[in-house]
Amino acid sequence: MDLAALHELRERQTWHRLATEHAESAEAKIREYLGRYKLDPKARISLFAAGMNAREFDALSEAKQHLLSGELHLPPTDWLEEFTVRFQAALDTTAERQAKSYGVRAAVGTALSPMPLLDQGVVLYSSLKLVHDLLVLYNLRPTPGRSVIVLARAILQTYLGGVAQDVTEAGTEAAWREIVGTPEELFGASAAGVAAKATAKFAEGAANGLLVWRLGRRTTKFLQPVRRAS
Repeated sequence: MDLAALHELRERQTWHRLATEHAESAEAKIREYLGRYKLDPKARISLFAAGMNAREFDALSEAKQHLLSGELHLPPTDWLEEFTVRFQAALDTTAERQAKSYGVRAAVGTALSPMPLLDQGVVLYSSLKLVHDLLVLYNLRPTPGRSVIVLARAILQTYLGGVAQDVTEAGTEAAWREIVGTPEELFGASAAGVAAKATAKFAEGAANGLLVWRLGRRTTKFLQPVRRAS
């Protein structure tokens, strides 16, 4: 059991509560978080590997400098809003893009997989890789045990009561259908022949992709320093 991971997740939940109940304390916590968020060349490589692009990294660097500047004098609630819009938004954008990307990979991989056992492996691998990237983005050191803890919590929150806090089930599935498209769009026009043969497994693959995407979205919600309104 990764006790450090559980402690860090509980701490993020505390930040979410403080942001609505005690903005001054929340600002102090987020300032500490921002000060620890490394943006040196080594961190840049890790963030790029987790899906961030150069424009987003530059925006992140500028936002950190702006928010920690001694010349920025804002009330705590306004400072938190500035953090959410200027810094966290770049993380959230990358996180959503990664969730979609791994979801599509899982959909393609399981739709083309010839064996159910391999399907499960594709979904598990995609989920763990996505969680790893999200841990990097939101500045929690990724380890195998930590990734498993976070993924397990995402699964529990998604399927044991967390759905109501997200968009509706029908709305989620509709949004995913727009992302994954048709079999031809999923597999690519150049693979139309393969897509035709795999159409029977398309629905299964799309469902697996939806699972990974939803787990990514749920994980993002409790890794965010400040909980954003849906």
